[in-house]
Amino acid sequence: MDSQVAAEGRLLDIVDDAWREELLPHDDINVPPAELPDPEADNGDSHMTLKEQEQKWTDIALCTLCEHHHGFSNEMELPGLGKRCARLECKQLDFLPFICSHCQLIFCKDHYMLDKHMCTHDSTISVRKAVEPMKQYHCTYGDCSVLSSAEIYCQVCKKHFCLKHRHHGCIDKDQATRDKERDKWESPKKQFEIAKAEVDRQVDTNLNRAKKKERLNKTVLKVQLMRLKGKAVGSKGIPTTDRAYFLIYLPLTVQKNSKAVFVAKQWSIGRVIDSVADLCDISNKNNETASKKLRLFHQHDGQILCTEMERKLEQLLNGGTLMDGETLILEYITGTDPDSCLKCLDQYID
Repeated sequence: MDSQVAAEGRLLDIVDDAWREELLPHDDINVPPAELPDPEADNGDSHMTLKEQEQKWTDIALCTLCEHHHGFSNEMELPGLGKRCARLECKQLDFLPFICSHCQLIFCKDHYMLDKHMCTHDSTISVRKAVEPMKQYHCTYGDCSVLSSAEIYCQVCKKHFCLKHRHHGCIDKDQATRDKERDKWESPKKQFEIAKAEVDRQVDTNLNRAKKKERLNKTVLKVQLMRLKGKAVGSKGIPTTDRAYFLIYLPLTVQKNSKAVFVAKQWSIGRVIDSVADLCDISNKNNETASKKLRLFHQHDGQILCTEMERKLEQLLNGGTLMDGETLILEYITGTDPDSCLKCLDQYID
């Protein structure tokens, strides 16, 4: 048929069963290094073996250029860079050459010493170094005999002094002048303190007057609370949210001014009294049976704050018996009269 191609000759099957069953050995095949490709080739010839790459560079016969053309040298690669060592046995091209200060020849790092290049300089002549003696300055202060290499020159008296006497009083002012300048600078500070004390006194007077009016009592406590937070003292371990602030008037037997303190709301009344006594440096003998006891009183009516020492301060604040920022009086009472009421409250006011 026309669609079939007539094949001339005979077809032979050259792959038999024995060839299919034959396996390659598992042993490594030793290949000469020159026949392996270069693993560090970076010019795109990674497929060429080391031997092929060596033959590739020798194909253009670069080695024959220097043999036939003596006018070309290695300086053609980097013309004008570096100098050759002047020693005939070396002639090394050095890019940082040394110039001998005696024979003025150029040498490499191996032959720049005099004994290395057989310098013509007479070694018997010693090289004299011009060393100028260091100048010393003598201190002119009294009997001081200190010498120093650095001059400390006074611009006023035109004399030299050592480090110890550099402030020798030449430019210092006398005591009267210093006192006058100090008073000049401290005068505004004293005026401010006097004005602040007068303002504080007027504010305290107005607050005490307003406390007697029930309708203004809450507003007065808020103003006083803000003032107490800026100057109150207490234990720094108490969180800010758990603090209660009070203005404490001290016992009449103690000649001290009132003090702003803060305590923890979770403390008992007994612990509050102990803490206030420590902060105000007041003698506290509440643990002794025969001694007078310290108690806290309301400043507006003189009533005792609480007779139960184990009661929590937070309970009094929540019950309305005590207000945060209130003024309290710390006073001694006898053990036989625990429910006493203070009189003559005006005596406690600073």
